[in-house]
Amino acid sequence: MNKIRLLLMFSFLFLLTTGFQIFTNRDFWNINNSSAASRKLFIRYSGGTEQYNNNLPASDVLAASGATVTLDAIINSVLNDYNAIGSSYVQLVLTSDSDFCSKFY
Repeated sequence: MNKIRLLLMFSFLFLLTTGFQIFTNRDFWNINNSSAASRKLFIRYSGGTEQYNNNLPASDVLAASGATVTLDAIINSVLNDYNAIGSSYVQLVLTSDSDFCSKFY
């Protein structure tokens, strides 16, 4: 369980440290330029209802959630931890966010 969470955190950090490039001469993506959406990175994944043994330490937020925990709960916990960083430039959100445009998915 801890390995999955650690892998997710490192994956997000790797993605964020590799940089982003917006192609200004072409309209490949439907980019929402509103102030609320301009700092969001949308996360899409599958298998959210998969259950995992909850062997988290007692200090973890998900520790009290029962004997098992879903992938959705893990992802939301990781996103909340990252989004709580005050100096973070981007906000990680799921594709269920109101600013997500599913035109190309």
